[in-house]
Amino acid sequence: MMAKWGYHLPHFRQTQMMAAKGVDIERSTLARSAGYAAALLDPIYNRIREIGRTRTKIHTDGTRLPILAPSTGTTHKGALWVYVSDDRNSGSQEPPIAWYRATMGRAGESVMSELAGFAGTLQADGFTGYVAAVHMLRRPEKGSFPRPEPQHKFQPCDGYRAFRKAIRDGSER
Repeated sequence: MMAKWGYHLPHFRQTQMMAAKGVDIERSTLARSAGYAAALLDPIYNRIREIGRTRTKIHTDGTRLPILAPSTGTTHKGALWVYVSDDRNSGSQEPPIAWYRATMGRAGESVMSELAGFAGTLQADGFTGYVAAVHMLRRPEKGSFPRPEPQHKFQPCDGYRAFRKAIRDGSER
């Protein structure tokens, strides 16, 4: 498991490495053991997601992830999504929580299915999949979802204003 998930070694490479050491193991055996591990961890993963969706604010982001297609040697454009809730800096006593999800594509449907039932604030970048997810989840037949928070304009502090004035006037501080 560590070679696959910790060091990101595909199963075919693991079988080659083991064969070089005289251990004959099929790639399907490694894949089956990964499937068993995933099945054992699934209830824990689902509970983390369930707790996360009850939080008042979730930050999410996604990144492209090449996924190796079996037996072809080519990669598919997948995505790895992270969902995080950590409001300790705002005085919350709730422990931080994070979970990940890998998908075969980078579509808004992935975000919608992951956040089903979430009714809090979603912090995200401008990825169109998030916008589509917010609009679809706001429809009455799909449930309610809050409007994205408005973009706040930069509000300079007094020190910044004094600095800009000094530069404009040519004086030194």
